[in-house]
Amino acid sequence: VGIGTTSPYAKLSVSSISTSFGSELITNGTFTGNASGWTLGDCIAYASNQVNFNNDGICGNTIMSTTFSAVAGSTYLVTFTVSNALDGGRVYMSFDDSLSDDNILFGNGTHTMAIRSEVTGTDTLYVNFTEDIIGTSASIDNISIKETSPIKPTFTVVGYDGSTAMTIGGADANIGLGNSSLYQNRGYGNVG
Repeated sequence: VGIGTTSPYAKLSVSSISTSFGSELITNGTFTGNASGWTLGDCIAYASNQVNFNNDGICGNTIMSTTFSAVAGSTYLVTFTVSNALDGGRVYMSFDDSLSDDNILFGNGTHTMAIRSEVTGTDTLYVNFTEDIIGTSASIDNISIKETSPIKPTFTVVGYDGSTAMTIGGADANIGLGNSSLYQNRGYGNVG
């Protein structure tokens, strides 16, 4: 059954895609008892099983970081919790040389994002706190990185001939409508 017809040329079908997860790659992402394994920048300090950022107006390096073992081309799910974000306090995440949109700012809440590593060996996770306004603050906890199977599009339209006509979602967040709409796309976040 289709829209306006009882015998369409092609039918809409939804595929069930399961995502598998590897083991935890971050050491002490829960900051239990301390922030060992992490490098903390200016205005960033450990306190009560979390890390806090408080902009006093003279912060220089507002980045905290840790390393983990990675494989180039692999996709990793990063999960973390931001709390106590005040006066515009936000964080964003990135890897060394990653193909990710590390300009997405995250406020209060638990967040998950996919980042594809471009490094084989030791990669670095950077947590960058915004420091535009004196008095901004935020806390971060429960940081996790797990390798995952490649993120597949969440919605795919297949044409009458079996070719992909449109996809929405996936690791690179590209959206394309029509034949070759993303033919010249570069990287991620493209809309055609």
